[in-house]
Amino acid sequence: MRTTNNAARGGPLAALIFLLVMALSFSAGATGERIEIEQTLEWAELAQGLTGLPEQVDLTLLVRGLGPLAGFPIDCIFIIDTSATADLSSAKSFAFDLIDQFDAGDRIGLVSYSNQARVNIPLTENRLVLKTAIGDLKADGKSALGDAMQLARRELTMVGREDAILVEILLSDGQSNVGIDPTVEGEIASDTGIRIISVGIGSLINRSLLQSFANDTDGLYFARPSDAALVEIKDHLDIDTVASDIRIEKELPAGLKLVSSTPRAYQVQIDNNGITSAVWRLSDLRIDQEVQFVLAIKATEVGAWADDLDLLVTYTDFRGVDGSQVFPPPNWPPIAEFEYEPLAPTTAESIVFTDLSDDTNDDGDIVQWAWKFGDKGVSSLQNPEFRFVERGIYTVSLTVTDNRGSKSIAYEQEITVGNAAPIAGFVLRDPDTMAEYTQPHLGVVTMLDASMSYDLDGDIELYKWDFDGDGIFDLETESS
Repeated sequence: MRTTNNAARGGPLAALIFLLVMALSFSAGATGERIEIEQTLEWAELAQGLTGLPEQVDLTLLVRGLGPLAGFPIDCIFIIDTSATADLSSAKSFAFDLIDQFDAGDRIGLVSYSNQARVNIPLTENRLVLKTAIGDLKADGKSALGDAMQLARRELTMVGREDAILVEILLSDGQSNVGIDPTVEGEIASDTGIRIISVGIGSLINRSLLQSFANDTDGLYFARPSDAALVEIKDHLDIDTVASDIRIEKELPAGLKLVSSTPRAYQVQIDNNGITSAVWRLSDLRIDQEVQFVLAIKATEVGAWADDLDLLVTYTDFRGVDGSQVFPPPNWPPIAEFEYEPLAPTTAESIVFTDLSDDTNDDGDIVQWAWKFGDKGVSSLQNPEFRFVERGIYTVSLTVTDNRGSKSIAYEQEITVGNAAPIAGFVLRDPDTMAEYTQPHLGVVTMLDASMSYDLDGDIELYKWDFDGDGIFDLETESS
């Protein structure tokens, strides 16, 4: 069986409250992965549940096909039979016509065989060199078909591009009387994702062998060259499907329940350990196509959110090779939290805010802080100071972002800012000259000027005077 396996592992899940939307993509890399899944978590805004957290979460899986937007290029080897029994003239004519069907970015090579097999032209985009080599072929000798298929397979697997469709176009009568058994190479081609397109050339055609090559490798078989064969080959190699027979399996640990899903799961099973396995199927996925699945998941036991939620995807890729990818749970965002002092601030005081936020994954750092002080100001400092100049009730919020780009929900607290006491002050003045002095004189009228008094957050409405220091006010005025 043709198989590939690509796996990625994640860390433990953690807890969040209120409303959260977050996304993390796992993209294809050098290993040739063809499926990308973006996982988005959204908590419902509800009271804390069994786990001390919201009881239900919506998990959205956005499945996307990865591949060249222009379609997969082709790496193709022509295998031309030059033995004495083959019709070499027909093979050359058909090969010339077929070469003209390929696009500019496709590469074609040439292997020929009679008593021995040889690589005449490695994979190339130079059509002139290729046609010249085909035109120079001469017929003679026996048939080393298996050896020729081996050389073609090695060229494709060693030099073929990772994102290319690999093809052997076999122009042969299917006879083999020297060298290795061609059926073995047919099996290897099937396992390595190489399509074989067989075209019968000559009069003694081994139809059964040529047809089996095509059937086993998702190729084509033609009893003879024809214009219809040219068209069908071109259409067959025009591929934009990155994967088929796709199976998506989501496992939920004991304590988490799959409430519903859109679309509905193809299969849901719960084993003896309480682990839920939900399976969805897709017939195929094209380049850049997106398919969305939404899962409603509910916690039924304390601590259930702390376990991993793995996602396994199996499929047959664009070459016909079976593959699988394991996606870890998404990066859970940090939890924002803060404290402040003084607890009963006034307009005269600066409030000191202290960040208490937590990175729930324990695998990163909080790198951004976004504070909102009602509609009065903002800050990006971790531990800012802020003074409200007007008394009132203000909602202060903090949103934090970790080093992988996940953002918390906004943590909010209402802060009541009280009235700041006015500041009293006065000077002594000569009522005639308004000159200020510090020492009054006995029997001389002195003006007491309290106009230097002020109120930070309002107006002074009453002045009370105690002239003899006995703690009893001797005079009340509305002006200074």
